[in-house]
Amino acid sequence: MRWLKHAFAIDPPEPAEPTPEQQAPIDWMCSLAARKHLTTPAWMALQICRPLNWVGAMTMHFLSPAVWAITPDRLFKNYRSFAGYLEHRGSIDYMVRRLEHFEAHYQELERQSTQRTDDELPPKSEHSRGRRADGREEA
Repeated sequence: MRWLKHAFAIDPPEPAEPTPEQQAPIDWMCSLAARKHLTTPAWMALQICRPLNWVGAMTMHFLSPAVWAITPDRLFKNYRSFAGYLEHRGSIDYMVRRLEHFEAHYQELERQSTQRTDDELPPKSEHSRGRRADGREEA
């Protein structure tokens, strides 16, 4: 009767932690979306597909022979590990957290580069203030 105890077991509701092998494709996808400023569309797509993540994982497993035929081994290995990770109930929650992490990281990098650019601009001289492009004084 031990089998009956686990017959209807489901994953806990908290985010599923990936293995190091699964972490690489997740971080790649989330950082790419954040770097391209597509965090909001990616977040919406993840939230909409939340109920279907297991079906999506099974579809990825079904398509794996075709993917194997057209991709290098390294990419196929990442594809399989990502499909395996999507089978877990909390995978979408974890991916949303990583997406938010990378979005904050890239916003901070942009803020620092903008601040550095502003600091590098030369100060305006007294002669350039109040002059129009044709060299006449502004009224």
